[in-house]
Amino acid sequence: MQELVMIGFAEKHRAVEVLAQLQRLQFDWSADLQDAVAVEIESNGRLRLNHSQLLDPESGSNLAQWKAILSAIVPLPHVPPSSTAETNIEVCNINAQGSNWLKVTSLDDDFLRDAAAVLRPGNSAILAIVRELEPALVVLSAYSYIVLRTSIGHFKAEYLKAPQFRSE
Repeated sequence: MQELVMIGFAEKHRAVEVLAQLQRLQFDWSADLQDAVAVEIESNGRLRLNHSQLLDPESGSNLAQWKAILSAIVPLPHVPPSSTAETNIEVCNINAQGSNWLKVTSLDDDFLRDAAAVLRPGNSAILAIVRELEPALVVLSAYSYIVLRTSIGHFKAEYLKAPQFRSE
């Protein structure tokens, strides 16, 4: 069983700092943090995703997964009419993936509500999918009093195969 864990901070840059510290530590569950992300919330409410991704193509990328998860928590706003076709397509794809992610994981409403409350302007958060919850919670709760979690079962990134919109 896997758990989605969110650690929230009241400072915009704190999640990036803490994630880097956590990734250097050696615990049995440390490997789970290599795919974790830090999210900063700008003053205008836009989310900035910080993801340390290897440039090696064989490492695989879970960036689409994190965009879908964040869109499931805080759906992207409708784009203004002046947006480019590429921007419109990207927003539609991310929102579709977020909706699909919610269907396959069945996140509980309390987690979604609380996570959306954490993702407010000026805040930041770390999101990680961990397999060993209890030892992880002991360490993570030492960094912040805001620690949310929800079970996501045996989630795999291939479930994010949402319809891809294209410009014609």
